[in-house]
Amino acid sequence: MQKIQGNERILISMTANVENGEVFDEIPIDQPLEVQLGSGKLFETVEKALIGMQSGESRTVQIPPEYAYGPEHKNLIHSLNRNVFGDKLSPEPGMVLSLTVDKDGSKEKVPATVMMVNDEEIVVNFNHPLAGQTLVYTVNLHQIFND
Repeated sequence: MQKIQGNERILISMTANVENGEVFDEIPIDQPLEVQLGSGKLFETVEKALIGMQSGESRTVQIPPEYAYGPEHKNLIHSLNRNVFGDKLSPEPGMVLSLTVDKDGSKEKVPATVMMVNDEEIVVNFNHPLAGQTLVYTVNLHQIFND
């Protein structure tokens, strides 16, 4: 039976979660996705873990933060004056805002997750929501295509 060597086109389903079991991405088993290995659609760590698999097999791989979205950087958590938003917006914890920041002399829109809100301030986190998290991927290999 054919085994993945590292550059094939494959058909997979998978579940991706953080260590506490919370699922953040899923490709259902009844709706598998075709993926070209090496295309960058999967983390390199996941692709390497698939090498040697055969159709019908499943594999679980853990990805530490440094190989996923990196560590959570405390300097990317900012407290903003509530007046910055005026009356146009009523931020709540968990809400993702698109904020304009100055980066290397140019203005860019970046996502920020609201962490805390009170009468005077809003605390936002510019880290990726999965920064600092170990990710767990369980991948089911349905088919290896012969191109």
